[in-house]
Amino acid sequence: MTDEMIGHYEMIDALEAAIKASTPEKRAALRDTIDAWSSGPMADDFFWATSPRAPALLHTLMIAVDLAANDDEDKKSRVVHLRSRRPEGSA
Repeated sequence: MTDEMIGHYEMIDALEAAIKASTPEKRAALRDTIDAWSSGPMADDFFWATSPRAPALLHTLMIAVDLAANDDEDKKSRVVHLRSRRPEGSA
């Protein structure tokens, strides 16, 4: 870790660099998935998710990136996963 301030612009730059460094086949698969999403039956979701009002997509993206970048099994993700549980008692 450095003392340098890291924000969302640096995060996006790192994500872009990782995608560009992946194989052409993996980039094509990502591109095809995005194209299929934007032209398929869920196209409305795609255009909402890429709009300025898309906090749910950002949340999901941040979780996916954090989990995918975590290749060390001993290192825990910073993402908190909530699990539903049955209420105790006779409620």
